[in-house]
Amino acid sequence: MTTPPTQTSEPPLAAAPSNEEINARVLARIEKMSDAQVFERFVQSGVLRQDGSLTPEYGGPPSTR
Repeated sequence: MTTPPTQTSEPPLAAAPSNEEINARVLARIEKMSDAQVFERFVQSGVLRQDGSLTPEYGGPPSTR
């Protein structure tokens, strides 16, 4: 005699957050950062160069290296 498989009742998945909710969370985190921290994040993510100018991918001039 085999036992029938046990069914687990998992809670339903929560809906994914909307773009508005995600944006609000990101902006709330940015607002808590210092100007230097925000600048460093832009440099790390490739939006700005260390001199503060935009990288080519974001409308800045091509690199002269």
